[in-house]
Amino acid sequence: MKKHQFFAVALSAALLFAAFQAGRTSAATGCFPDTNAHWAETFICWLKDNAITSGYANGNYGPEDNVTRAQMAVFLQKQAEIPPSTGLIRFNMGPDSWSIYDTDPGTITIRQFDYAVGLASSVASVSQDFMIAPDFPSALYGRDLSLSGVEYCYYLNPLKTLSITKVVITHYSEATSGLAQVATPLVSDSTVRGPGEGCIYYSISPQALGEDSVLGLVIRVAWGASDANSNAVLGRVTLFLRPSATLTAAPSVSPPNTSDSSNSPFAQPFLNP
Repeated sequence: MKKHQFFAVALSAALLFAAFQAGRTSAATGCFPDTNAHWAETFICWLKDNAITSGYANGNYGPEDNVTRAQMAVFLQKQAEIPPSTGLIRFNMGPDSWSIYDTDPGTITIRQFDYAVGLASSVASVSQDFMIAPDFPSALYGRDLSLSGVEYCYYLNPLKTLSITKVVITHYSEATSGLAQVATPLVSDSTVRGPGEGCIYYSISPQALGEDSVLGLVIRVAWGASDANSNAVLGRVTLFLRPSATLTAAPSVSPPNTSDSSNSPFAQPFLNP
């Protein structure tokens, strides 16, 4: 068998397998003038519908033509979507980064395990915020990403009165310094979640990410009157990222910022020792 014939057979097998894996063929017909009534017409139309092929410049497809090595490479690259332009990118983070937010009260203890962290207060009837600032890719395969969803998991002892009383997710931009320049609220949820367990997912209107993006997730845990030394358990956090059509660019070079920014609300916690 000649090489070009082998590639034609291999390409047909690979792309038809892709069409079957997608769970459907195209319902359309007549996508090319020379594929009408051809045995592979609906499969060829599926390839056109999904931008894997556009046919020849004269409008034909050439269903019986041999396929060159270069054509096969283009077809397979488009079928594999490299870089991807559809679907979601899921990024799981373990619980080891949960920490006490803002202050470090001696009444709070954190017990770390490989699958979760246990948060306990030695006194009852108090609330404390905990945070995680996750690492995440802001670009992939040379395309910028956007954040479209966040999920966190928890367990609150059903024999106690522990509760989660607030969840806040914020996107920060720190374009010109080590301090955030812009804070964009993404989620503010004051739903009270009592004893039990679950994973809570928040759908987010896509937030564009860049090299200056920082995310913060803060959860407030409340201990009831009989909950001293009881553990609230926080588990994984999962980010759902969506690829965009924007090509990733190198950061712009800006001069050092020497202006007095002591009035910035982001600077206030750091002005006093």
